[in-house]
Amino acid sequence: MLSRRLRVAGLAAPGVLFVGLLLAIEFAVRATLPPLSGVEVLVRDPVQRAGFGDRRAVSIFEADPLLLWRLRPGLRDVIWDFTPVSTDSGGLRRASEPVAAVADVVRVLALGDSVTFGYRVPVVWPERPQAYDRAAHPWPALLEQALRAANPGRAIEVLPLAVPGYTSHQGRLWLEREIDRLRPALVVALYGWNDSNLRPVADADAMPAGGPTVWARGLALRSQALLRLAGWAREGGGAATAPRWRVEPAAFAANHRAMAALAAGVGARFAAIAPVYGDAVALPGEAPRIEALRVALRGAAREARFPLLEVPELTEAAHPGNQWLFGETIHPSHLGHRLLTERLMALLDRERLLEGVHLRSATTDPSVTVDQLARATSEAR
Repeated sequence: MLSRRLRVAGLAAPGVLFVGLLLAIEFAVRATLPPLSGVEVLVRDPVQRAGFGDRRAVSIFEADPLLLWRLRPGLRDVIWDFTPVSTDSGGLRRASEPVAAVADVVRVLALGDSVTFGYRVPVVWPERPQAYDRAAHPWPALLEQALRAANPGRAIEVLPLAVPGYTSHQGRLWLEREIDRLRPALVVALYGWNDSNLRPVADADAMPAGGPTVWARGLALRSQALLRLAGWAREGGGAATAPRWRVEPAAFAANHRAMAALAAGVGARFAAIAPVYGDAVALPGEAPRIEALRVALRGAAREARFPLLEVPELTEAAHPGNQWLFGETIHPSHLGHRLLTERLMALLDRERLLEGVHLRSATTDPSVTVDQLARATSEAR
């Protein structure tokens, strides 16, 4: 019996020593070096990393093993880049928690980037954090308000699966991960500008979604030693390559077709919103790439037979008359979000995308025009 125990101990000893060595290294790294952010390691592109902070070094992001970054959960009225940000326990930009999974909840998923997130909607100055327009909201929140107003007593929610910097590649991966749990009635996607960005590595290569790769990222995020090792391994970089689209038009179309199929797989409807863009003057090279994405998306909508919403006033073709609908070239103002919501409500009504849900209310007119919206805004002031 004793010899058997000794043999077992002898076999186990190398493993125990190895684990002990790893723990010692981890302890030494944590004790002697400053904490390393997972985002800093997972996101290699310096341009993308620079977008995570603002001029006051405030960040609202954390690492995600699948999507590389996401919004930090549990934020409360954090002012990031002139935007007041509160998030729920799942890292979605909303003040309240999602409705419990009950049979009669009507759930809409709003997938997107900083446009759907609501960058600078409302605008708030850090020096006056309470002095902002509390009626100004991104389109997912406005859509939720309109649907609830038209359906009193119904459990309706619009969840913004939207993070600044995201592309349709990340949106597809996120939807794939969450759709079975969330079981929406409708999925709406709005991407564009980030997909058209030129980077050394395309998103499909920068964030492969294979199980072992995601598992390895998740393991590294739990260890400061592994994060340091990963960071050192990447310091050498590689040969410079020609800039590539983060998501080329063909992949942009394929991502939307895949999202439509994922929605259909759980009995949900799918709709897409064409990329918005303010003008072709500030950065002339970007507008043609945005239009190429629109063309690809129109083809995907025809092929996969999903509704596509285009808002001409929120495109560069309407410049300069659309300036009041944008905060700057990329992001709609709160008025642009209002117009987008009105047009989206009209699409939901026309395409019958939410069966059994009323789509008209005293506070929302889906046929609203830009002039009507401008007059209503002026009168409200």
